[in-house]
Amino acid sequence: MVKSVEFLKDWRCFKKGDKIELKPGINLLTGDQGCGKSSLLLMLKNDGFLLNDKIAVVDAPSGTISFYLDFEKGSIRTMDINAADHMGISTGSVLANMFCSHGESVNTTLRSMPKKSGAVMLNDEPDMALSIRSIRKLHQLFTKHVEEYQQQIIVSCHNPYLMELVGEVCSLEHRRTMPYFEFKNLMEEEK
Repeated sequence: MVKSVEFLKDWRCFKKGDKIELKPGINLLTGDQGCGKSSLLLMLKNDGFLLNDKIAVVDAPSGTISFYLDFEKGSIRTMDINAADHMGISTGSVLANMFCSHGESVNTTLRSMPKKSGAVMLNDEPDMALSIRSIRKLHQLFTKHVEEYQQQIIVSCHNPYLMELVGEVCSLEHRRTMPYFEFKNLMEEEK
């Protein structure tokens, strides 16, 4: 589980000293475009968390495994065969998804999330192009992975319904975690 990320120097939109706290379970990273959601997920992406570059200190147990899915750029249907194989997704699934709609492929990709106990699942905008019913199923899937596999789910998102279902968000604009209703009020006040 990733407990926090503290930046040692300026990187993209983050400043030296910025610290993002994360919790067990589902963490929703949210805020306007350009506030660092995707950048933070990239920071947490597998193998070393960029520690060799001394950009940030990631507080996570040694050997923490993370899996990264980038829905801004695609889903199973656009996934590299080797990346899919690493996640336990068959070549047949990748090929079959080439002929699905975007929404169908997103749902299939999410159902194919690795079931590795204790893993950190990084999802970049899985809510993109999903219906309200699919958002509810997405929340149920994340909850199942947290309960059954003790996984930590870290998601960048813009969907207010998903935020409402989770009840709490990590606003990267405000650099803190808060109840969804507080985030909603702040965003409605700011122009």
